[in-house]
Amino acid sequence: MYDLIVCNPPYFEDSLKSAVPQRTTARHNVSLSYDELFDCVGKLLLPKGRFALIIPAGQIGKVSCLAEAHKLFLIRKTNVYPTPNSKIKRYLLEYSKTEQELVETDLVIELLRHCYTSEYKALTNDFYL
Repeated sequence: MYDLIVCNPPYFEDSLKSAVPQRTTARHNVSLSYDELFDCVGKLLLPKGRFALIIPAGQIGKVSCLAEAHKLFLIRKTNVYPTPNSKIKRYLLEYSKTEQELVETDLVIELLRHCYTSEYKALTNDFYL
C-alpha cells in the first residue's frame, strides 16, 4: 500500500504506432489502459494516500468518470498551456480517497519558443542538468 502514486501513463490511443515496440509501449495505452490504471490505484492507495498523474486535455472526461467510479476525489488540478495564448494541452491532476477543497492553478510552459516561464523552470529544475 502506498501514500503516493505518481504516474505519467502512456496515453496515445488512436495514433500511428512506432516500428519500435518499446516506444509504442511507452507512448500508447496498448498495455495499460486508464481503466487498468485506476483499478490498480484503487487497490494500492492507502486511505489517506494521493494519486497524481498527467493527462492530455482530451482525456479529462474519461479520467474524471473513472476517478468517480473508483471513489477518488480531485483535490488539485493544474491546467497546462504550451504558451500564454494556447488552449490547455495537458492536466496535472491529484486525487485523494478523502474529499477536500479543489485547488486549481494554471501553468504556462513557454512565453516564446525556448523561452520558458519561471514557474515551469522551477517545476522542472531538478530534472534538467
